[in-house]
Amino acid sequence: MPGNLLDTDIYFPQINDKDQKEINKEVIDYLYMLQEQLRYSFGNLGIDNFNDTELDELSELITEPLYMALNDVNGNITDLAITAQGLDLRLSNAEGDITTVTAVAEGLMTRIENAEGDLTDLAVTAAGLMASVTDLNTGMSHTLRLGADGMTVYDADGNRVIISKGCLNLTGAITWTELSDSVEDYINTAYDNANSAWDAAGTVQSTVSGWMYQGTTYIDGNQLATDTVTASKLRGGTISLLNGYGTESAQFILGSTQYGATGLEIDTLSGGMRFLSRGNVYFGAWRGWGYDDQGKVTLLMADDYIAISTETFFPSNDGQTSLGRSTNRWSAVYASSGQIQTSDRDLKHSIEPLPEKYVDMVDGLEPVRYKYNDGTSGRYHVGFIAQDVKAVMDELGVDTAEFGGYVADVDENSNPIYMLRYEEFIGILWMKVRELTEKINVLEGKK
Repeated sequence: MPGNLLDTDIYFPQINDKDQKEINKEVIDYLYMLQEQLRYSFGNLGIDNFNDTELDELSELITEPLYMALNDVNGNITDLAITAQGLDLRLSNAEGDITTVTAVAEGLMTRIENAEGDLTDLAVTAAGLMASVTDLNTGMSHTLRLGADGMTVYDADGNRVIISKGCLNLTGAITWTELSDSVEDYINTAYDNANSAWDAAGTVQSTVSGWMYQGTTYIDGNQLATDTVTASKLRGGTISLLNGYGTESAQFILGSTQYGATGLEIDTLSGGMRFLSRGNVYFGAWRGWGYDDQGKVTLLMADDYIAISTETFFPSNDGQTSLGRSTNRWSAVYASSGQIQTSDRDLKHSIEPLPEKYVDMVDGLEPVRYKYNDGTSGRYHVGFIAQDVKAVMDELGVDTAEFGGYVADVDENSNPIYMLRYEEFIGILWMKVRELTEKINVLEGKK
C-alpha cells in the first residue's frame, strides 16, 4: 500500500537570469504543486493508508513526552502533558477558574477551583470514590466517600454519617439551618412532645423507684420496668432476678451450667426456695420424643430433711419402683403402723407347700449380733450374715431362684454386695415352729 505522505519538493525554483513573466510562472507552478501535495497528504491521514514500515518509522520518532499548550487572546489556556506515567490536563480561563485532571494507573483525580478559591476534589480509585467540597470564605469542608462497605459523609468537625448494609450510623451533632417553615413546625412539635415525654418519664421514674408499676412501663438503656411481661421466648446466658430492693437474689442460668449438659439451673445465691402451687407440680426428665426410663430426677437438699405434706405419696408405676437401692440405702424407716405387703391369692401363681429343705435351713442358720461399719449409734444388731445363708442354701440344694430371701447385687464400683429379705424367713420359721409344736404335743400326750 503506498504511503499517504508524498515526497515534497522543498527546493524553490531557480529564478536567476529570468524575466519577471517566467519567474511568476515558475513560482505559481511550485505553489500549485505544493498545494496539491499537502491536500493529498492531509486528506489521507488515516491509519489504513499507512504501510507497516512507515508506521514503525513514525513510532520511532516519538520517544519523548508529548506536551501541548493552546491559548487565545482572551487568556483561555489549555495545557496537555502525556508521559509514560500518565496524563495531566489543565484548563483555565481569564477569570481564574481552573480545572485539572490527572489520570494515572492508580486512578483518576480531578480538581475544580474558582477564582474565589472554592475547591471541589474528586478521586476515583479501585477502592471507591472520594469527593471533597471546600468553601474558602467559611473554611467548611465536607467529604463523601463511596466504597464497597457503604457510604460515609464527613463534615468539617469530623462528624460522620455512615450508611452500610441498610443501617444508618451517626456520630457527632447535626445542625439544621435554613429550614422551611413546615420543617421548623415539625421540629417545634417534636420538641414539645419530647418535653411531654420527659415529664412522663419523670413520673414513671418515681413509680419505678418504688417498684410499683400500676400499669405503667419504663424503658431505658439498663432496664425494662412494667407490670406484666408476655413473651414466647427468653434469651440469655445468666439472667439475674432482683428482689424488691433491687438486690440480686437469684439467677436463671440458661445453657451449659456447672453440671455439664444441664439446660436450666436456678441458683438462689443465698437463702432457700419455696414453690407454691394450687394445682399439680411435676418434676420430670425428658429425653428425645418421650420419657426415657433412664431419665432421672434428683433432689439435693441443703438441709437435713425433705418434708412432704400430702395425703398419699406413691410411685407412678405399680410394683416397678424401688425405695432406695443397694448403694443408696435408708438408714432407718419410721412408721406409725407396720409394713403392708400384697398377699392376694389372685395376684400370685405357682402356689405350693414349702419343701422340707426350706425348713432344714433353720437348723443350719446361726444367728449373730453385729455392728454396722457406717453406723453412728455404736449399738449391736441381731440377725444373719448373707454369706452364711448362701452357704446353707448351697448345702441343702436351695437355688437362689427358689428363695427370694437372699439378694446379691453390686455397688457403684462393681464390687459384690449381699443382702437379705427378712420377711422371707417368716414362712420358714412358721413351718419349723408348727413341726416343733406337733412333736411337743405328741410328747405331752396331747395327740
